[in-house]
Amino acid sequence: MFYSTVGKYTVSITTDPNEISHKLARGDFVVHKRIESDRDKDVQAYIAIGVTDCGHGADLLFEAWYFPGPLHGCHPGVLIIPETATVFIGIGEDAYTYSMAPIELISKESAEAGFWYWSRYGDTVLMIAELELSAWTLDGKRKWTRFVEPPWHYSKENDVISLDVMGHISLLSLETGQDIRVEE
Repeated sequence: MFYSTVGKYTVSITTDPNEISHKLARGDFVVHKRIESDRDKDVQAYIAIGVTDCGHGADLLFEAWYFPGPLHGCHPGVLIIPETATVFIGIGEDAYTYSMAPIELISKESAEAGFWYWSRYGDTVLMIAELELSAWTLDGKRKWTRFVEPPWHYSKENDVISLDVMGHISLLSLETGQDIRVEE
């Protein structure tokens, strides 16, 4: 079991399905989302993520068997935005956003070919996936998405993203995802 605290929120994470019943689950949790993949269990990974703003048990309990997982370079990620009470969860080929006040699913989106990680820049959250770069609002709504192809990476300066996809560099607006023309 792994615990981390962000603002008033405590996140509990386990990759052991046996820990869920006595460490994360409690009788009065608000949301329990259990995801079952249709793939063979031998190629899937398991994760349970609990989020609470007080106490030991989870108010939001998220369980999933997912693919692709760590054996394929895709690790789950959690990002909490305390000021909007929003939880971002990326696993396998999916990205979920939840409100903690009240606790409810905001959205479920794809993470093309596998989720990599979340990053926050001011009022924007970026989701980085194998074939996708996308931006989200702090309250969990997707603003824009961009197809990318490995190898790719990005850097950010001010409100501009420099996106390098297989050696081709594009400058994008962090806010809109639109290409920015550079005056020569």
